[in-house]
Amino acid sequence: RGLGDVYKGQGLGGHETANAFIKYALAYHKCKWPRKSQDENDDGDDDDTDPDRPLSGMELSKLALVVYERGVAECPTVESIWLSYVRCLVEMVQRGDPCASTLQSVVSRAVRNCPYSVALVQQKLNVALLLAERGAVVCDPDALMETVREAIDTKFLPGPKHFLDLYMAAIMTVKRRILFLLAQGCT
Repeated sequence: RGLGDVYKGQGLGGHETANAFIKYALAYHKCKWPRKSQDENDDGDDDDTDPDRPLSGMELSKLALVVYERGVAECPTVESIWLSYVRCLVEMVQRGDPCASTLQSVVSRAVRNCPYSVALVQQKLNVALLLAERGAVVCDPDALMETVREAIDTKFLPGPKHFLDLYMAAIMTVKRRILFLLAQGCT
């Protein structure tokens, strides 16, 4: 019995495993199937369980999310898989998919599992702004600063330069939100 057998299924995957999951998930997420024309779809029966029917782009994106979930279960402390997962969800929200609560949950789990990642904390701040622009949440500057304080208090971040980067990211997030609101008021 090899060492790999002992750790199988215990969430101890490394960067190579995470990269394999990312590649697999992105293949589903980026895949575009041609849509059937309305005439081809309107054959009289409403049975969508046809096994030969190609998956729609949205169904493929949902399948990508399943692959990401399996990947983060296997590699919970690998920053790259969380970043890819969050970017995939951000893209889906921008396309109009109502998965805002999923996005918030994933980015919070990502920061909790990778407390050393400045990039994930910055993504959490960006997600707050994105969801505020979509009307899903209220962008509260105090909540953004609390996110930064929590990240710094974990004592896992590499150093004071990164503390400053996070404070600046929070300030820029608030600035972008104010400018967005001002632009909305002018139109």
